[in-house]
Amino acid sequence: MEFSAAVLFIGLIVFFAHFFAATFNRTKIPDVLPLVLTGIIAGPVLNFINPEIFGRFGEIFSTLTLVVILFEAGLCLDISAVKSSAGRGAVFALLTFIFTLVFVAALSHVFLGLGLLQAAVFGGILAGAAPSIVIPMLRKMSVSRNIISAVVFETTISEVLSIIFVLQIIPASEGAGFNPAYITGRTLLAIAAAAAAGSAAALFWSMMLNKVRLLENSAFTTPAFVFIVFGGAELAGFSGAIAALCFGIVLGNVKDINIGPVKHLNVTLNGTEKSFMAEVVFLMRTFFFLYIGISMKPAGFDTVIFSAVLTAVILAARVISANMSFNKEESRFDITAAGVMVSRGLASAVLAGMPAQAGMEGGEIIRDTVFAVILFSILVNSFLSYSVERKKAFYKFVSAFFRRFSGAPPEPPGDKNIE
Repeated sequence: MEFSAAVLFIGLIVFFAHFFAATFNRTKIPDVLPLVLTGIIAGPVLNFINPEIFGRFGEIFSTLTLVVILFEAGLCLDISAVKSSAGRGAVFALLTFIFTLVFVAALSHVFLGLGLLQAAVFGGILAGAAPSIVIPMLRKMSVSRNIISAVVFETTISEVLSIIFVLQIIPASEGAGFNPAYITGRTLLAIAAAAAAGSAAALFWSMMLNKVRLLENSAFTTPAFVFIVFGGAELAGFSGAIAALCFGIVLGNVKDINIGPVKHLNVTLNGTEKSFMAEVVFLMRTFFFLYIGISMKPAGFDTVIFSAVLTAVILAARVISANMSFNKEESRFDITAAGVMVSRGLASAVLAGMPAQAGMEGGEIIRDTVFAVILFSILVNSFLSYSVERKKAFYKFVSAFFRRFSGAPPEPPGDKNIE
């Protein structure tokens, strides 16, 4: 009976996940929000599912999800399409990452009593935006293409920086304590070695794809090879995360590479393989956000308040970074729209459990607070993006009205570039 109920529950979740995604397209409410809430109801509220039953599988699933996130991020990063906005996007990413890392680390060190290392890990986890939430939401707003391209680049880079930072600082601290020079050196070495390994693997795979496609049911061979690349890099002492990311970047942009045996090679994933990969990502993110909700524990009032404060701080860091990154050529509306895209998502959720898994002091506090911040950030992002869009629509209406009846539209308060 329990297995039948579990099968029924899984079927309902997958079915309604598609419905939630369709609702997102119409309402701008991210589909991950109802998934997390469903997990909370099924887990902590009704105790229908005990998170302890996942056991070791939860950690393995988290790692697989992380690999898929990085591979997809690299695969979808079209260098030729975003290169015109890459400079501003890179500046935006670095500023957002640094400001968020410093602000969150400082607050958690002062108010939670976390050590410098734990506070830095906490800040790193929350320093990356969620492209899977931010980009679709931004595209539903009437912002310029330049801003969209810059934010695509920024969210991808900041998410990757967050993952790299957390994955490197935890093992580095085990070897030499909180030594910035050691951590920086180890991080750069791991990045260089893993990037070379991932890039070489992608070039090899692009030459093998046409032959692999002769096999029956070969759609999953590319994700499987990504897992091999990740595992091989980790066993060799490199960063599997960087290897998976670079594998995706090179494979997605192989048509632009003109060196050696891959010169003028244009073999990348075809439409069927990309559709299959999208379904894999959809299923993994569906069950992972459900897993987050199930794994949540009832938070105390202090945790809720502190999570709300952190969300406000992350928003402030992003708004400051947006205003520093974009020049006066961009409209105030576009800059504001980029600044309110504060959502944290899958990467932060996956990283949240790693400090506790590594036995780090304060790991459970970090995990529970990050989960709460994810919820708050999605809610705040949804509300602010809706408000900003409505404000622009309102001023457009007023402007059109005055143009028709008086020929002199009013200036929006405090902003001459609202359009």
